[in-house]
Amino acid sequence: MPRLQGNPLGQTSEGVQVLRRGLQVLQVVNAQPGLSTAQIAVACGLARTTTQRILNTLHNDGFLRRDPATRTYVPSHRVLSLSGGFDRAALMTERAADALQQRAARIIWPMHFTTRDGCTMVVRASTDQFSPLAVHKMLPGLRIPLLQCSAGLAWLAAQPQSARAPVVEEALRDPGEVSWDRPRLEEALHYCEAHGHAIFRRPQRISAMIGLAVPVSLGEFGIGALSVRFAEKAVSLKEAEERFVPELLACAAQLREPVNQVA
Repeated sequence: MPRLQGNPLGQTSEGVQVLRRGLQVLQVVNAQPGLSTAQIAVACGLARTTTQRILNTLHNDGFLRRDPATRTYVPSHRVLSLSGGFDRAALMTERAADALQQRAARIIWPMHFTTRDGCTMVVRASTDQFSPLAVHKMLPGLRIPLLQCSAGLAWLAAQPQSARAPVVEEALRDPGEVSWDRPRLEEALHYCEAHGHAIFRRPQRISAMIGLAVPVSLGEFGIGALSVRFAEKAVSLKEAEERFVPELLACAAQLREPVNQVA
């Protein structure tokens, strides 16, 4: 891991030195989200105890988020908003992590916030690490083919037809575990448009897993999706739609509000 270069201006006062170290830490975390304290200390060329004090300060002041499960750090929207262009997806990821965690005890089944990158949906926030029902963990950073999850279907359904068509063409070239033909895909997208949520069924040996997802939209283009997955034998689709979809829609509304306020 490359270390940051020292201050080319030479010696500085103690106050400026503290500030410079804090900026070093922010620069490393912003460039490589998900590092541990030890990794950040190496990248900055600082003692681990010094690095930990800086991280604690930045976390307490809202500039960094700390993952309690992995004890790693990622920048919050306060850091990203200091740049020339504000990253709305980053703000929504932060809000999503909080909003999903608020509902984790009620839903129990694992939930996710995902955004699209090419022909994949990338998990940005997840409750898998807290859910006792998550057998196969889907943690932040995992990429899922667009047509292999309910989130991808919800994202597609939220797009205007002109933007959707080329993405569908590319996604259909990847057969995936669950195969699609164009009529069945169009039917699934029309269902999401009519009912406000997408459904995806993945056959498995003991029980099929069902995913329900709602799009999280900004303006004309949907930028992500909120989803929940559950075992078909444990929860009927009708019950899941009645219990889970209102929670996902309320969560989506909660995410859109702060983004609109800063637009």
